[in-house]
This record gives sequence, C-alpha cells and structure tokens, in this order.
Amino acid sequence: MSNDKRDDSGRFAASVDDTDILEAIDQAPGPVATAAELADILPIGRRAIRERLLDLEERDKVARKTVGARSVVWWLIRNDATAMIRLISDPVLEHSLAVTLPNRSRR
Repeated sequence: MSNDKRDDSGRFAASVDDTDILEAIDQAPGPVATAAELADILPIGRRAIRERLLDLEERDKVARKTVGARSVVWWLIRNDATAMIRLISDPVLEHSLAVTLPNRSRR
C-alpha cells in the first residue's frame, strides 16, 4: 500500500478539508443540504461526509434536523443577517417550519 496519501503521523490525509465541506453547504441551491447532495459535489462518500458533518456539528460549525424517516438536512451556523434572510426567504423551508413547529399562539 502506498504511503503517499498519509500525513506525518501515518494517518491518511483528508482529501477534503472542513472548509471544502462548509463551502459546499454554503453554495447549495437551498438553505440546507443533505449528505447525499454533498457527496455528489465533493470527492468523498456519504458516510465520510456524514462523519465529518457530525464533527463539524460538535464544533458548532453546522446544525442538523431530521426531516423524514431517514432524511437529515444540514446548514451552516452563522450569526450574520445575510444568512438569516436566506433562511427566512426560502419558501420550501418556510413551509417545512410551518408544518413542523407547533402553533404557540394563545386563544
């Protein structure tokens, strides 16, 4: 087995870094992305992307929500107004939030 893809400690070097994953999520057509969508864009598989996304979630770089029996969507955690406008203005997400969030108005 060739060692040319290993780092100095002997581990395999990542072919995709965290910045690549975050940029792929940011450039997705909607405000969220799935691991399968990211696997279509990046040169690593869904399982590897999912593991990397879980690591990024632990470091508060991304967040996730289960939206179906087996579907998980991921988005970037940002504190800027541009990101909030992008999320709020998406009609698909707006409908999804309206369906999943309980009505908290008092009668």
